[in-house]
Amino acid sequence: ALAASDSVIIPTQAQAFSRRGITHLLDTIKNIRRYNKNLHVEGILITQMQSDTMAAKAVRERIKSNYGDRVKIFDTTIP
Repeated sequence: ALAASDSVIIPTQAQAFSRRGITHLLDTIKNIRRYNKNLHVEGILITQMQSDTMAAKAVRERIKSNYGDRVKIFDTTIP
């Protein structure tokens, strides 16, 4: 599906192991760009975000610090 797409939004849960999945998906997207140069990452959308917990806030900050310079991190989250 990514080979035929123009853009992608990466949904991820506000959990520590989700960062590993983001890294793998970004690597996959990099590889697919060899065949589809128009593929663009719109951003990362954090889901299952419990904004009242310190753990979820910490994961959000880690995602921002690890990927925020390469990919937009949407301000909007999905609870």
